[in-house]
Amino acid sequence: MTRPVVVLEAEAGGHRMLYLAAVASYLHARGTPVALASTAEALRSEDLRLRVPPGRVEAIDVGAVPSAAGMVDAVARVQADRPDAEVLVTEGDKFLPALVLRRAPVDPRRLRVLVMRAPGSGAGGVRARARDAVKVAAMRLAARRGAQVRVLEPATAPRADYRWGRWRSAPDPVDVAPGSAPPELAGADPGRHWLGVLGHVGPRKNLDLVLDAAAASGVAGRLGVLVAGRVEDGEWDRCAAARERFTAAGGTVLAADRLLDDDALDACLARVDTVVLAHSSEGPSGILGRAVALGTPVVAAGARSLRADVDRLAAGHWVPLEQASLATALAEASTTDAPRGPRTLAGPDEFARALLT
Repeated sequence: MTRPVVVLEAEAGGHRMLYLAAVASYLHARGTPVALASTAEALRSEDLRLRVPPGRVEAIDVGAVPSAAGMVDAVARVQADRPDAEVLVTEGDKFLPALVLRRAPVDPRRLRVLVMRAPGSGAGGVRARARDAVKVAAMRLAARRGAQVRVLEPATAPRADYRWGRWRSAPDPVDVAPGSAPPELAGADPGRHWLGVLGHVGPRKNLDLVLDAAAASGVAGRLGVLVAGRVEDGEWDRCAAARERFTAAGGTVLAADRLLDDDALDACLARVDTVVLAHSSEGPSGILGRAVALGTPVVAAGARSLRADVDRLAAGHWVPLEQASLATALAEASTTDAPRGPRTLAGPDEFARALLT
């Protein structure tokens, strides 16, 4: 690829910054200019500062992007301002249906789109199947018009060609390098079995359920829960009662409540005995891939897409998202889980190559 690339991000943060960093590094090594088109807040964010070296990505303030239709309009503006550039949109699930429905001067031949949730992934009722059908139709139409459409494939071993079902894919990138652990881990009792709830922690990760399941496990006195990563506003208050029940049962909680760089996050993943992924929404988990790469066992609950990924990677165990099943799984993990061998998974260069070529 020789044309400049503009990455449009309506909500820069979390996984999206990892994808931007992978694309920027890949293109920088090949002498191709790359820019980030996003909100002023995102362009000043700590996420961007941590993930992307200064000066590697040009900043383009496109103002607020409040809707999928706004994303389409933003792409049209960027393409008009940068007639020699390709535009990469990493929120294809929302963007593509809006692109088909909205009359906007977007040239699909200069468009690359990443669909974050593969069609048919996970469970769903009538509404979910209807959304999937709309998304598939939009993907097909955009591809026929010349857009390059890729599906985000869950973490996987490197291979020459990436496909997920009938679609060309880009593998969720995994690149681990444990560095210095956050100082909060200095207080971790080595006699306890440590459970990790890691990364960006919001209601989707069900921290309260994890704490209540640990309290009900029958082995709470041998357990510790490490919460490491940025915790959304209000989450500690929402989980306060569950935290009290866990500590009253003999458990302990450590928290490093802030945005962690990759090295610190990997140090936490390597330090805990079991990673707990209790997700109430479908979609890929970056933490799962990192845990597998480091050899840390996983107990997962909830999302059916997560169940499929845990089984495919032989990462650990999956149970339904309810307290009794999760409590049993955590009790079993505390006595049977042992470190697994580290695994090599497709990394940032593989992701960027599959997305951009």
